[in-house]
Amino acid sequence: MKILHVIPGIDDPTCGIAVAAKMIARQQTAEGHSVETVSHTVWTAVQIKNADEVWVHSMWTPGVMKAAWTVLRAGRRLVRMP
Repeated sequence: MKILHVIPGIDDPTCGIAVAAKMIARQQTAEGHSVETVSHTVWTAVQIKNADEVWVHSMWTPGVMKAAWTVLRAGRRLVRMP
């Protein structure tokens, strides 16, 4: 399965959401899934359309909310994380 994580603060080691998302992504990779993690400011509609499942983290940021809306419009499976 191809999984895409959309998160804020991807390169910030002090961002708890980014750290947690990366831990989940590592576990999913260990389980044999193809996983990609992108910042809420650089995701593309093509990445969403190519993913089987999209995880969005920190729904209160505009970039993540827009990604979630795009996932639903593309008919992809959406997993929302606080």
